[in-house]
Amino acid sequence: SLFLFSYLDRSPYYQVDPLSQPPQSLTLDELHSRVVSYGFTTSFDYRGSIFRAEIVKTQNRNYANVANSSIGYFTADENVYVIGVDLPAFKKTNVGIQYSDNAITSYPSVALRPQDESLASIRISRPFFRTHTAQILYADQFSDKGSLFQFEYVIPIRDNFEIKLGGDLFSGPSTSQFGEIQRASRLYTIFKFWFAKT
Repeated sequence: SLFLFSYLDRSPYYQVDPLSQPPQSLTLDELHSRVVSYGFTTSFDYRGSIFRAEIVKTQNRNYANVANSSIGYFTADENVYVIGVDLPAFKKTNVGIQYSDNAITSYPSVALRPQDESLASIRISRPFFRTHTAQILYADQFSDKGSLFQFEYVIPIRDNFEIKLGGDLFSGPSTSQFGEIQRASRLYTIFKFWFAKT
């Protein structure tokens, strides 16, 4: 399928507020530009495996940068490529593998993000004790050596009540996307209740 979107970019860029008075004070205005994204997505079944692919091009996206101690932004196109496969279930175990690459054009040396970001992930899930389900996910960002490990175990108690036990563990160099939020790693318990349908 083909798609085309025009929208306000959820990723902000920043400009120095004209009322700021450096070096006494500095105020940054958060801005969201309108961008256009287009591309295609496809999927097909081959011997029980579901293969997926997607290509997205976004034009004129603004990115923050720092040049000569000044905060600004630059404009570039972004290309995103995603391929993945969901393997056939083996002894009730489901495995999904995905690789994505995010690259920008017109890359200046003062950019605050790498020109190319590559991420590979694997997800494994399977049921236990008839109604329980467990899932783990591992993601590795090759471009900055950061990684993410997630796990979740779901225990249904009744038709409208379940308990989730899980965790998000971030690691990597402090300059990596996952490493810079390493302190946000967490373990959690969620009690989920919903009203029964009438």
